[in-house]
Amino acid sequence: MLATSTNAGKPDATSAAAHPKIQTESKYDIFYLKAVLRQHALAALSAHAPTNPNTTSLKPQIDSWLERTFALAGDSILINGVPYAKALEKAAPEYEPLDETLAGELDSACNRIVDATVRVARWRKEVPVAVGRSVKENLEKWKVEDDDDAGEPVDTEVASKITASQEVLPANHSPAQLIPVLSQTLEIPLALQSSLPSLSAKLGRADAVIRDLEFQNVPSSAHSTPKRRRTKFSPPPRTPRATPRAR
Repeated sequence: MLATSTNAGKPDATSAAAHPKIQTESKYDIFYLKAVLRQHALAALSAHAPTNPNTTSLKPQIDSWLERTFALAGDSILINGVPYAKALEKAAPEYEPLDETLAGELDSACNRIVDATVRVARWRKEVPVAVGRSVKENLEKWKVEDDDDAGEPVDTEVASKITASQEVLPANHSPAQLIPVLSQTLEIPLALQSSLPSLSAKLGRADAVIRDLEFQNVPSSAHSTPKRRRTKFSPPPRTPRATPRAR
């Protein structure tokens, strides 16, 4: 947008008359005016010399002529209140001084991020394999121990839990699939511990019955030594009570 303004300030030393100036709001108004003048100059050149082969070489001369014209008229142009030459100057980029401490902290943080990313990627590959291998080894170990103790009486509830924990896992199992198996495996020792007293009592009663049957099958001549060998499952011998004497 172009407008004219009158210099209402102090008069020049050379002239006391008012000096009108062209006022623009932005330097892009000047760029637009140059483009329009350049377009009209090229159109006039094409109209007057359509077959001139040197038209292309004249374009830089037109641009140079426009720059010189605006430079000569720059004293009469204000761009948003700023003189023409100063308004079109390229502002020098401002750089803040480099902070060595901050730069070192930034590099250290970037290195830690890279190291953490590498460790997480490695753990994603190694941890599932290690957990699967450990669980498989423990299941095989318990299976071998169960085969060795196949002849001994086993609690039905505990046996069912052991069988459920020894099921074959799929080849593409994930850590989430191992959590139920691991929880069932951890419950087995507690179940064994809870059933151990009742099992020991049953074995003690069975041993006492067997010893009584063996004692009954011994001939009468051998009853002179009725002492019975005590085993670890036999109950302690009873002490006979003393009968009171009749007065």
